[in-house]
Amino acid sequence: MTAEEILSCLDEHTHQLPVLQNAYFEYVDARMTVFRSSKHWAIVFEMVAFADRLMEFGNYIYGVGNSIKNGFVEVSSTLFSYCEDAPLWNFETGKWLGDKASFCIVLGDTPKSFAPSDAEYTAAGIHLESETKGVGSLGPAHLLRYLCHHLQHPFFASNSDLNKLVDADTHKMDIFLQTQDWRHPNLFGNDDANEFFSNIDSIRILANAIKTGDLLVWNQQDSTEFNTDWHKMEAQRKVNELYEADQQELKAQLGPILPSVSIVEVIYEEDERPTGQSN
Repeated sequence: MTAEEILSCLDEHTHQLPVLQNAYFEYVDARMTVFRSSKHWAIVFEMVAFADRLMEFGNYIYGVGNSIKNGFVEVSSTLFSYCEDAPLWNFETGKWLGDKASFCIVLGDTPKSFAPSDAEYTAAGIHLESETKGVGSLGPAHLLRYLCHHLQHPFFASNSDLNKLVDADTHKMDIFLQTQDWRHPNLFGNDDANEFFSNIDSIRILANAIKTGDLLVWNQQDSTEFNTDWHKMEAQRKVNELYEADQQELKAQLGPILPSVSIVEVIYEEDERPTGQSN
């Protein structure tokens, strides 16, 4: 078991993992659990999310490692069901019925009702754009974010279930690291279009830690590049939206003046290309 082998296995399965910035997969909570022994290893990624196309709240679990048959396993579980007298969906029409004033879910076999105040939403980092209450006033992702915060991250799998998933007992592996903060590959971002696990410094540190059994360097690293906190993602999304709005406004202002000139790149004739030198 070498760090290079670990990184190669992760890279091989990168495209089988979900990306965090996905229009059809509203990610809310994540956890990474690392197992190791002297010869075997496995990393389990859990993504608690709302899958738009499936209209489903789930914990989507992906395991990678040499303890797993074919190096990869994928399972999922539904987070909760709906109260009959206060459903969150009209499945006949496909209409979402979430109301920020109050809602109900069935967790296990137990119905649970919630009536969050504005202060409770704010404490969860949720800033609702509309003051209006009623049907549709609380989107699926915001509802799930509130539940994860208020119930203190209740939707992750049990450690015993994770042990079974990666065959930890057979390979005498123990949990080496469990964290909600790491840098996950972003395959759809403009700057990270070709990003794989082996390109990420913190994952290279992790691979060495798995090999040596020592987390000292992992624990001492700069975590500012970690990207699994949805608050950071939401802030970046707003920055991107403002940038796009500014670009559209600039295009509208310059369009009538320079209709044939690209805002992004001005194209010069070869003999007119600026050189930065004066005669």
